[in-house]
Amino acid sequence: MRLTVAVALALALALALALALALALALTLAVPLTVAAPLTVSPHRGP
Repeated sequence: MRLTVAVALALALALALALALALALALTLAVPLTVAAPLTVSPHRGP
């Protein structure tokens, strides 16, 4: 009985870790794109 609880806990932990990793990856990919998008659209608008 205790083994199934441990397996379920480990599975939930692995799922949460995978979700956090996917979120971090999406964030690191999205931030440079949103920052570089306005710069590439209007490069002639400089100081």
